[in-house]
Formats: sequence, C-alpha cells, structure tokens
Amino acid sequence: MLELIALYNVLTGFLAGAGILYLLSTQDIVRRHQRFVVPLLSGIFLYVTVSPVINFVTPHLTHLVHIFAGLLVIWGLYSPLHNDLRTNQWSALLFRDPASARHPKEWMRPMDDEILQVFHSTQLILSPSIIARNIQRNRDEVNRRLRTLEDHGFVSRVDRGQYRLTQYGERYLYGNVSETLSLRKNTKSDIIE
Repeated sequence: MLELIALYNVLTGFLAGAGILYLLSTQDIVRRHQRFVVPLLSGIFLYVTVSPVINFVTPHLTHLVHIFAGLLVIWGLYSPLHNDLRTNQWSALLFRDPASARHPKEWMRPMDDEILQVFHSTQLILSPSIIARNIQRNRDEVNRRLRTLEDHGFVSRVDRGQYRLTQYGERYLYGNVSETLSLRKNTKSDIIE
C-alpha cells in the first residue's frame, strides 16, 4: 500500500511540475528574465518532480534533494534582487504602470484609455458629459470615442447617453485581451453588473 502511495506521489509530482513549467514558459516575462527564472524553475521542478522519485528509490537522500532544490530557488530569487535592484529596469518591472501591460489596438487613441479608466475607477453608468468633465476633454469628442469603444465591445450603451464598462473593457485595462480579438459587438453576458 505504501508503494502505491509513493507511486501516486511520483506521478502527481511529475504532472504538476510539467504543468507549472509549461504554463510559466508561455509567459513573456519568463522569457525576458530567463537567466533568473531557469534556476528558480529548476529548483521548483526538482522539489516537485524529482523529490518524490528520490523518496521512492532512496529515502535517505530526500533531504539532500530538498536542500539542493531550495538553493536553486534562492539563487533564482536572489540574483535579480542582488544584481538588478539598483537599476531602473528591475524597479520598472516591479512598479510599472498597469497601462504598460495593455496592448492598444491600432484604432485606439490615448483618450480611450482615459475614458476606460474613469469607468474602471467608478464602476458606475456614466454619461459623456460626466466623463468629459473628469478627463478635461470636450463632450462631443468623448461622445465620438464612446461610440467607437462601444463598436469594439469595450463599453456598452445602457440607455440614451449612458454607458457602462464591459468585461471585455475590464480585461483590456488589466492587459488580458488577446491580440487576435477584433471588431465585435458586446453581449448581455459581457456587461459588468
């Protein structure tokens, strides 16, 4: 029975480790900071995947594997802090403006981000004149941009002259909108309640 449990630990450890490595390898930030992430992920993979195997084969070496895995994780975390904490690049990575994670579409104007931020900060239904007053822009200009944002699914018209941010618009503000998404009309389920 203990051998069956140990085999289960080995399989789940391997699957979890492989899944984590796959998910992290798809992230752009991981590719940009590969020299720090490789030791970190190696330590995690060693702990999650290799440790159960070692525990199954030679249990007395398990602690050595844990120590080595811990050292790799520490090295992966310590390197960027030690080497790059004093540089603008690392501080920009830690403290960057959420707007830098966004990928504006080619049709978007800088004012569109301002309009969407007003919706996001209030979570209310707003009119073009209220938005214009908050971003110090012309109401007609805001009205034109709202129609464009509505055509692309970022906001929805609730009533005449009243708009609300959609889930699609919310995802855009967090930088979670796929580049492949194009002109679309929003649906009832896309509206934030």
